[in-house]
Amino acid sequence: MSDTPKFNKPIDQYFTPKSANTGVKRTRSSPDLDTPSKKQVHEMSTLSEDTVNLLMTKFGNMMDVKLMEATKDLVKKSDLNELTTKMSQIEHENANLKQEIFQLRTELLERDRRLDFIDSAIRRENLIFYGITHDGTGDLAAIVQNFVSQVLNVSRPVTIRDVIPLGGGRPNSGLLVKFGGFGDVSSILSSTKHLRGSNYGVSRDYPMPVRNARKHLFALKNQISQVKSSLKVVVRSDFMLVEGNRFTWSNTEGIRFKNEDGLSMLNSLVGANMKSFIEARMAADFAANGGGSGVIEAQSLNASSVL
Repeated sequence: MSDTPKFNKPIDQYFTPKSANTGVKRTRSSPDLDTPSKKQVHEMSTLSEDTVNLLMTKFGNMMDVKLMEATKDLVKKSDLNELTTKMSQIEHENANLKQEIFQLRTELLERDRRLDFIDSAIRRENLIFYGITHDGTGDLAAIVQNFVSQVLNVSRPVTIRDVIPLGGGRPNSGLLVKFGGFGDVSSILSSTKHLRGSNYGVSRDYPMPVRNARKHLFALKNQISQVKSSLKVVVRSDFMLVEGNRFTWSNTEGIRFKNEDGLSMLNSLVGANMKSFIEARMAADFAANGGGSGVIEAQSLNASSVL
């Protein structure tokens, strides 16, 4: 068997003749120096995974910085939580402060009550006389002694320890008289019935707040009597009874009834609106004391209403 290969086609079909025009020109330059193809350009322009990750990390960091700058003044959830916590703390502290204030007010009221009690105990042997004629500089004790025996018809001897003219020692001003004992005071007060219908008056030496309240309550009593004389109105200590209904006076709130505004209750009893009269009393007192809460000395007092 022969080893020579056999060709079934003519040999010229296996080779391109030199004269044949195939349209392919042989290049004279090296392939490495030729312009890259589109595929090569695509491969060259594709970034590696590490490079892409690095760029994305840098871009993310840049966006985070920009976002922080843009939202630095906005309220965050943590800020809201902190604000809520602080508000809760403030509410708790406020509740504690209210409780402390309430306790302090209670203690102050109790202290004032005790002081008023002590003050009243000290003043229990004192009386204030109104309407007595004097010049403010003479023998005031002798004048009072004469008034007690001649006008009040007190037969028992009374002891006068001191006489103090009120109102800066003006002539005919009220006289604060300190007696030797409570028995003297009782004898004089029980004889004030002789002063009814006169311009004289005798009252206990009440503490200044009580005096101020009585001054307004007596003025209100007189006004009520003019409007409706059939009403039974009595002033006792620092309160007023109108048909058995107890009213008190407040320098800042006017007439009070059961620790509330008493104007409506008073109007219903009197059958007239007393608002203007009460407001005028408060305004006059405020102006006369320079906007303070001092007391204007009463110039006259009906002894028949003194209890």
